Amino acid sequence: MTSLGRERLLAIIVRELSPLVGPMMAQASVNGMCAKLGLAPQVDAPQIEALLSAIEPGLNVFVGRTKARDAITKIRRGLDAAAEGG
Repeated sequence: MTSLGRERLLAIIVRELSPLVGPMMAQASVNGMCAKLGLAPQVDAPQIEALLSAIEPGLNVFVGRTKARDAITKIRRGLDAAAEGG
Protein backbone atom coordinates (compact mmCIF):
# COMPACT_ATOMS: atom_id res chain seq x y z
CA MET A 1 0.00 0.00 0.00
CA THR A 2 1.30 3.44 -0.86
CA SER A 3 -1.36 5.88 0.35
CA LEU A 4 -5.01 6.21 1.22
CA GLY A 5 -7.41 9.05 1.96
CA ARG A 6 -7.63 9.75 5.69
CA GLU A 7 -11.42 9.42 5.86
CA ARG A 8 -11.37 6.04 4.09
CA LEU A 9 -8.51 4.91 6.34
CA LEU A 10 -10.41 5.90 9.47
CA ALA A 11 -13.60 4.21 8.30
CA ILE A 12 -11.78 0.91 7.75
CA ILE A 13 -10.06 1.03 11.13
CA VAL A 14 -13.19 2.04 13.03
CA ARG A 15 -15.20 -0.71 11.30
CA GLU A 16 -12.77 -3.35 12.57
CA LEU A 17 -12.34 -1.91 16.06
CA SER A 18 -16.03 -1.23 16.77
CA PRO A 19 -17.01 -4.82 17.59
CA LEU A 20 -14.14 -4.98 20.08
CA VAL A 21 -14.34 -1.65 21.90
CA GLY A 22 -17.62 -0.12 20.69
CA PRO A 23 -18.13 2.42 17.93
CA MET A 24 -17.71 5.53 20.06
CA MET A 25 -14.45 4.35 21.65
CA ALA A 26 -13.13 3.19 18.27
CA GLN A 27 -13.91 6.53 16.63
CA ALA A 28 -12.54 8.59 19.52
CA SER A 29 -9.34 6.55 19.75
CA VAL A 30 -8.62 6.68 16.04
CA ASN A 31 -9.41 10.39 15.80
CA GLY A 32 -7.15 11.09 18.77
CA MET A 33 -4.27 9.13 17.28
CA CYS A 34 -4.70 10.84 13.91
CA ALA A 35 -4.57 14.24 15.58
CA LYS A 36 -1.54 13.23 17.65
CA LEU A 37 0.28 12.01 14.54
CA GLY A 38 -0.84 15.00 12.46
CA LEU A 39 -2.15 12.90 9.59
CA ALA A 40 -2.84 14.79 6.36
CA PRO A 41 -5.87 14.20 4.12
CA GLN A 42 -3.80 11.75 2.07
CA VAL A 43 -2.00 9.27 4.34
CA ASP A 44 1.11 7.49 3.08
CA ALA A 45 2.34 3.99 4.01
CA PRO A 46 4.76 5.08 6.79
CA GLN A 47 2.01 7.16 8.41
CA ILE A 48 -0.41 4.24 8.19
CA GLU A 49 2.15 2.01 9.89
CA ALA A 50 2.71 4.65 12.57
CA LEU A 51 -1.05 4.83 13.19
CA LEU A 52 -1.44 1.06 13.46
CA SER A 53 1.59 0.90 15.77
CA ALA A 54 0.04 3.60 17.95
CA ILE A 55 -3.34 1.85 18.13
CA GLU A 56 -2.12 -1.66 18.94
CA PRO A 57 -0.78 -1.16 22.51
CA GLY A 58 -4.06 0.33 23.73
CA LEU A 59 -6.00 -2.38 21.97
CA ASN A 60 -3.86 -4.98 23.74
CA VAL A 61 -5.04 -3.57 27.08
CA PHE A 62 -8.72 -3.71 26.15
CA VAL A 63 -8.99 -7.02 24.31
CA GLY A 64 -5.71 -8.89 24.83
CA ARG A 65 -2.74 -9.43 22.57
CA THR A 66 -4.29 -12.16 20.39
CA LYS A 67 -7.48 -10.26 19.57
CA ALA A 68 -5.48 -7.07 19.04
CA ARG A 69 -3.18 -8.82 16.55
CA ASP A 70 -6.19 -10.31 14.77
CA ALA A 71 -7.82 -6.88 14.54
CA ILE A 72 -4.66 -5.29 13.15
CA THR A 73 -4.43 -8.09 10.57
CA LYS A 74 -8.06 -7.48 9.53
CA ILE A 75 -7.38 -3.75 9.30
CA ARG A 76 -4.36 -4.39 7.07
CA ARG A 77 -6.47 -6.61 4.79
CA GLY A 78 -9.14 -3.93 4.57
CA LEU A 79 -6.55 -1.27 3.81
CA ASP A 80 -4.94 -3.44 1.13
CA ALA A 81 -8.34 -4.05 -0.48
CA ALA A 82 -9.13 -0.31 -0.39
CA ALA A 83 -5.77 0.54 -1.95
CA GLU A 84 -6.51 -1.92 -4.76
CA GLY A 85 -9.83 -0.20 -5.40
CA GLY A 86 -12.03 -2.39 -3.22
